[in-house]
Amino acid sequence: MKIGLFDLYATGHHLPYANTVQQAVDQFTEHEVDFITLTATERQSDYFAPENIVYLDPPGSPKIEEREEDFTQIAEEKVSQLSSLAGSEKYDVVHFLYIDDILGPVQRHWTGSTSAIGDLIGPFFTRGTVLRNRYTHPLVLKILQSPVAPALDFLVPEDTSHQAMWRDLLLYRSMKDEVFDEMLLHSVEAQQYVDQFGFEQQSTHIPFPVPTEYRAEFTQAASRQKLGLPESGTILLFFGTLRSDKGIQLLLDAMRKYSGPEFTLLIAGPPVATTAEEIEETDRESSVNIISRLEFIKNPGPYYRAVNGVLMPYQWEFGKENMSMIFQEACGSLRPIITPDFGVLGRLTTEQNLGMTFEHDSAESLAAVIAEFVTSDTPFSEDQMERYANQHSKEKTVSRVSETYRKLGR
Repeated sequence: MKIGLFDLYATGHHLPYANTVQQAVDQFTEHEVDFITLTATERQSDYFAPENIVYLDPPGSPKIEEREEDFTQIAEEKVSQLSSLAGSEKYDVVHFLYIDDILGPVQRHWTGSTSAIGDLIGPFFTRGTVLRNRYTHPLVLKILQSPVAPALDFLVPEDTSHQAMWRDLLLYRSMKDEVFDEMLLHSVEAQQYVDQFGFEQQSTHIPFPVPTEYRAEFTQAASRQKLGLPESGTILLFFGTLRSDKGIQLLLDAMRKYSGPEFTLLIAGPPVATTAEEIEETDRESSVNIISRLEFIKNPGPYYRAVNGVLMPYQWEFGKENMSMIFQEACGSLRPIITPDFGVLGRLTTEQNLGMTFEHDSAESLAAVIAEFVTSDTPFSEDQMERYANQHSKEKTVSRVSETYRKLGR
């Protein structure tokens, strides 16, 4: 069985997940597997042997930069190229590791007899466009579940450049045209979202892998020393890209309103919806000691192990069906979570006793819950978090994905 694992994103957190899927493929006794991506980037050799990497563009190509400037055009071009490659190289299965923002190109260009698996990781479910705000989105979903849906499908051009705005329609088209032999989904809420359209789309709910290796590698004291953090006292972590839907502005507002017990806030990640100057100003205005590392963090382990808890003040726009690698990394590190009271993250935090929840969109509620967290002796159940991590282990993910491959290989 010859399998291609395809991801336009050849860097960052996409590589560990691609490697996890490769381990699922390795469950077969007879197979070939290639990781197919745009061009060469650092760290790829940490996860794949060079002979198992197929580049759609030569190493050193400027396509990485072009992708940021004109993603739609690059996606159309590369998916079409992949479709031709799958036929010429006789792949039995191509696993699209991240279909969230390429549903349109795949639906238009995927042809031939090669089976396709589509991984709907989660960013597909983010809200915020004109057809995905609090008022229009319920209406759009209702239309796509009604007899009017084919008319909307007919009226919207196939090659629309507004991929994000028409994501629900693109998902509808993909299922209508049976583009994917199987879709992989990572939350119960995501499964319900896909099922609501009424198609008989084959789909599998698989656990998003929880990394547990940080626990063995880092102690809290050693991690604080390594990162130059205070040796004592409570430290809470905001980790990852500082985007608006991840609530960085809500967090800074909550810090300005905070009047509870002393703690340190560690903000680590590249700034998008804020600036170093705004964070410094908040630090001056707030009673909270704020430390920031505004860059992409290649080794997150010490950050999770150094702290007492992880802040995830995510907004409604993040999407209630969307899982989070930050959430899984916190659980793998046995660090309690503060998250809003909606969606899969709020549900899991409450059901599994993984931390505390606050009223979403409320800086006052977030500040109050942080104060409660800092003074609490038992903000979560470590046993429950350990159990959750085991239920969502890399081994469990590998097992479920390998079942999918076996099903397609029959």
